Amino acid sequence: QGQGQGKGQGQGQGLSDEEFAALMDRQGVGTEGDVIDGTLAPKYMPSLQPNDPIIKEIYRLKLASKVKSFELLDSRWNGNEVLQYLTDVGSLFVKMNRVEDSSVFMAEAVSLTSMRKTNTVTVPKPLHVGKLPKVGVFGPGAFLITEYLRLEPFGALKAGNQEILGAQLAQLHASDALNDVHKGRYGFVVNNLHSLSPQDNTWKDSWVDFFYGRMLAQVNVVYKASSWGRAPLPEDDLEFASLAQKVLAKLPSLLKGTEKVKPALLHGDLWIGNTGATAVDGPVLFDPACYFGHSEYDLAIMTLFGGFSPAFFDAYHAVLPKQEGFEQRQRVYTLYNYLNQLNLFGDPAVRDTCLQLMKDIVPESPDELQ
Repeated sequence: QGQGQGKGQGQGQGLSDEEFAALMDRQGVGTEGDVIDGTLAPKYMPSLQPNDPIIKEIYRLKLASKVKSFELLDSRWNGNEVLQYLTDVGSLFVKMNRVEDSSVFMAEAVSLTSMRKTNTVTVPKPLHVGKLPKVGVFGPGAFLITEYLRLEPFGALKAGNQEILGAQLAQLHASDALNDVHKGRYGFVVNNLHSLSPQDNTWKDSWVDFFYGRMLAQVNVVYKASSWGRAPLPEDDLEFASLAQKVLAKLPSLLKGTEKVKPALLHGDLWIGNTGATAVDGPVLFDPACYFGHSEYDLAIMTLFGGFSPAFFDAYHAVLPKQEGFEQRQRVYTLYNYLNQLNLFGDPAVRDTCLQLMKDIVPESPDELQ
């Protein structure tokens, strides 16, 4: 098992067959080519040839003298493919995407480097970001080379690793190693992506102001069509719009207590599929979308997909105890992650979950019920 398991998102998430196919076509998912309008469209395929862009960079950077073979480990719904390259000096990990700009992987490399500087949790060392050529309708794309970490099957789920990871994540959030970077502000040195959702990491002096911008961005695209399909919600879904505006208006009071919260380096997309463990180093985190924010935010996405045990949370809170208002803030941060899922996949069930969360967060007053 290598780095980067898939979330298993795909059909059945509210997309029609045609829209799902369009998403896959846009990302270049498939084998040597994809059928578009009845025609097999070629696309870049890795090879061992010296002029292959990935092989060329491995040799140029002297990461190896000989690449013996490569193996596809995973293919994710967003077009990312992850591969293991076997060389004369061991293995390398390569993530590639046939349509993403190299800035996307550069931002990920910055995230990984930032996490490594805290010396709190193991993450793969980024080695190079390169470009892939345009082939047919796909491209240009990009790739990221990192050190290869041999993950144990289901290693992240083992009780001992869960407890260790909980403590390590808390130590990451509490770290002072990057104080000279954030300088008490919220944001990050580069913008990045949460799945396919752009994250504006412009520095803000207030966490409430920063998170308000994030929530507003999610709410604003609920009624907009994406490049691969229809808008997540119809324009006449007025109940959703009304509740979303109430949540936005009440964010300062909902996030009360965070006015002076220390900016923590967040992983940014910490679901169980972005964790692993090696036999030597223990827990591993990868695929980050880092920024400096409220430490509690990283905990919210864990409830969406499960996989984190009570031992994890006990170990985390032994380092960073829960603060007053924790449960209310978790509902707000969980709503943000469900809004992101809604905007990505348009799943009616996720819409209903968002609606219920908003009703829980801003319950109707007696006057509104009349």
